[in-house]
Amino acid sequence: MKYVEVVPFTYTQKSTQTFFYKVPREFEKNVKVGQLVRVPLLSRKILGVILDLGEKKPKFHTKDIIEIVDQNPVLIPHLIPTAKWMANYYCASLFSVVQNMLPRGIGKKRRKVKNELGAQSLKPRDKKKINLTNEQKRIINEIKKCQSSELIAQSYLIHGITGSGKTEIYLKIIEEILKKGKGAIVLVPEVALTPQTVNRFEERFSGKVALLHSYLKETERANTWQKIRNGEFLIVVGSRSALFAPLKNLGVIIIDEEHETSYKQDQTPRYHAIKVAQKIVKNSNSILILGSATPSIESYFKAKKENHLFRLTERVGGGELPKVKIVDLKQEFKKGNRSIFSEDLAESLKETLKKGRQAILFLNRRGTATFILCRDCGYVLLCPNCEVPYTYHTDSDCLLCHHCNKKDKPPTLCPNCQGPNVKFFGLGTQKVEQEIKKLLPKAKIIRMDKDTTKKRGSHLEIYNNFLNKKYNILVGTQMIAKGWDLPNIDLVGVVSADTSLYFPDFRAAERTFQLLTQVAGRTNRGQNGGEVIIQTYNPESFAIKCAKNHDFESFYSEEIGFRKSLSYPPFSNLVKLTYINTDLKKCQEEPEKVSSKLKALPRSASPAGRRQADQSSKLIILGPAPCFIPKIRGKFRYQIIIKIDDITKLIEILRDLDKNWSCDVDPLTTI
Repeated sequence: MKYVEVVPFTYTQKSTQTFFYKVPREFEKNVKVGQLVRVPLLSRKILGVILDLGEKKPKFHTKDIIEIVDQNPVLIPHLIPTAKWMANYYCASLFSVVQNMLPRGIGKKRRKVKNELGAQSLKPRDKKKINLTNEQKRIINEIKKCQSSELIAQSYLIHGITGSGKTEIYLKIIEEILKKGKGAIVLVPEVALTPQTVNRFEERFSGKVALLHSYLKETERANTWQKIRNGEFLIVVGSRSALFAPLKNLGVIIIDEEHETSYKQDQTPRYHAIKVAQKIVKNSNSILILGSATPSIESYFKAKKENHLFRLTERVGGGELPKVKIVDLKQEFKKGNRSIFSEDLAESLKETLKKGRQAILFLNRRGTATFILCRDCGYVLLCPNCEVPYTYHTDSDCLLCHHCNKKDKPPTLCPNCQGPNVKFFGLGTQKVEQEIKKLLPKAKIIRMDKDTTKKRGSHLEIYNNFLNKKYNILVGTQMIAKGWDLPNIDLVGVVSADTSLYFPDFRAAERTFQLLTQVAGRTNRGQNGGEVIIQTYNPESFAIKCAKNHDFESFYSEEIGFRKSLSYPPFSNLVKLTYINTDLKKCQEEPEKVSSKLKALPRSASPAGRRQADQSSKLIILGPAPCFIPKIRGKFRYQIIIKIDDITKLIEILRDLDKNWSCDVDPLTTI
């Protein structure tokens, strides 16, 4: 008699996440680990996945499985131990992890549909012979050596400046993998924002590439997933969730632009694709390749420590990095310039358009005005649900809360004193667009931010229109910094480099450096000259100066020292606990109870470790304290930040947290 351990597709008690069932004799010959089955649970009949199979009879009564829904396993072997690890490490239910690994509505019968969003909608590249640089050849040869048995299941980082040809290395590595009869998974930050990268894989490996991303309809995704499982595709290109594609003989996982925040999931299970990929390559005996011009501090530290770091220091075709100029906005103000554009940026915009070239203007904040103030009484219009300032959006003529999406009409009189002097302050992408129209009335402007990309396919439409020169100025948020190759760009203007610099977060400098470097890399990617102008009120910022000089090494040296002095990653593991409740008193009391339990854990530091990062500390607790935004959607929010050497020490406490707690292991931000 055989017995199976099944994770049911429903939430259960934290202490019981899997159940044992008996296999009826008619199923014994066909039952396999990873199969989708239907099982009884209380009075219900639900789907589940077999995680284990054996002949040892449990000590308790077991019911029979009802049906094997799919004869072929839906979870391939390397994903089962990965799922168990994820549930434990990220303090999530096993069901939520397995649910993330599988397409929605699995088990349903579906009709076949055409994939509507793919690289086919892009203009094909000119098929020229690719001449590899010496640096590219060296890295490809080194990685080939690494595929020997003793160096398998390792991760490697390619740190290459913008335009240095990282994608061509990925393509060559995949060619070698395919020769061995193995498959490849390629992750990009967002398929809709990286159309050229996706297109290159489609062209090089025609008919072998599957796309998996969030823009696919449920039926499209399920059909593509089915074809991957059947072996019809050997290469999977997609966003974060493509990591769980059912490629049976995996040879390599490639994560392009590995620094991107989109690789971290913001809902349970709050996993990071890089950390999970590291587990998958160990479980599948494959290799992991990370690539970025601005790698995360953690990835760079790990690669240097393990001697798994490769560098690309030259642009393909011999092109030079763009010249970067920093403009001090304090000096502009002293000169009497009240425009959002410095004299240098305004003049360069005019010259660029006069030459028939294109420009990008970057500001990582959407909207027109970021707060509305009464000059008579000082009243600021706040969202009643979140108690944060509304943002004014010109195109819809409304006040919008960017946290709960509540909309309101802009007032003509102050709601507090009925005074007429209600003024709009602050700066967003819509405001930038308005100001360009005043400066350059004949300019053809297109904007790319969350407000203009709500429609399916809108990212690609904006990209193609700009690529085909229907517009000569692109205004956008961080979306435009994600790997676009636009050969006609002569000018990149950063309207304000300070928007991300002053956040009370340990990654603020890193994020600023990455954004500035990446957006600067959009210019001068061909042979034409390029210029970058960065406007800031803080020209002495180390992050901004390093971005100006394209100097990652200096930035890393400074930043790693800061991280070490305060025990931030990679010198500790970080956990962010957030308590959310409509009752403010409970928000103040419950986190204190959890904090007391945490303080009772063994540590080598003194109690003073709560406020300062002692080098000998094994456990540092910050808070509890109100969150940076203390109220969202009518609910109060308090948080505790934990720095610890080993997260497994926290598992028991974290498992006992009630539903009002949110647990984020390895958070990207502390705010």
